[in-house]
Parts: sequence; C-alpha cells; structure tokens
Amino acid sequence: MVKGTVSEKVISILEQVPIRIRKKVKEVTLDLAPTMERIARRTFPYAKLVSDRFHVQQLAGDAVQQLRIEYRWEAIDQENKVMLKSYTVFFAALSMKTPWIGFCVAFGTWFLFLWITTKTCIKY
Repeated sequence: MVKGTVSEKVISILEQVPIRIRKKVKEVTLDLAPTMERIARRTFPYAKLVSDRFHVQQLAGDAVQQLRIEYRWEAIDQENKVMLKSYTVFFAALSMKTPWIGFCVAFGTWFLFLWITTKTCIKY
C-alpha cells in the first residue's frame, strides 16, 4: 500500500511493476484530484480514465443546490416587489382618507409598518 498522493512518489512505486503488465490495464477509476490523473496517465498509458460516480454525483448535486437557491432568492425578490407595490398603494390610499401617515419600509423579506399620529407610534 502506498501512503499519500505525492505523484512522483506513487509513480516511482508503480513503475516497479513491469510495463507489459501496466499496458494491460484497460480502465482506471479515480477521484477528481489532478494528482491522481497525472499518476494514472504516466503509469498506465493505455488505460481509460474514469471518474468515480460518487464525486460526479456530488458535483451535480452541488450544482443543482446552487441553482435552486438562486431561483428561490429570485422568487422571494419578485414576491417582495409585488408586496411592496401593493402596500405602497394601500398606504397612499389610506393616508389620503385619514390624518395618519403610513410608512412601509422593506427589510429583505420582512416589512415594518409604522403608523404615525400626533400622539402615538405603533409598530406592527
């Protein structure tokens, strides 16, 4: 067993196996580390290099998760714009009918409503 992945050390050990045997290797499965690819290419010249399924699935899962997060934030931003617009229209109509002034301030996905009168300030 060879410890570590220092390519020159591993290559020197694998080169102790006769070349006629190494040429018979048809396929080498490896992770996505570039050192492992270098080792396989130099010591098994006729082998086909195959990335292991676990790492490929992990990369695909990470990519899907990143896209899911981006699309979710886009949907949240769109919902916030619609809500802010409707609340702005509501408060504009309300402030015309009453002596109160309505303010709507957006904080990410949360909204803070302040009703200001001449005597009190209530937060909802």
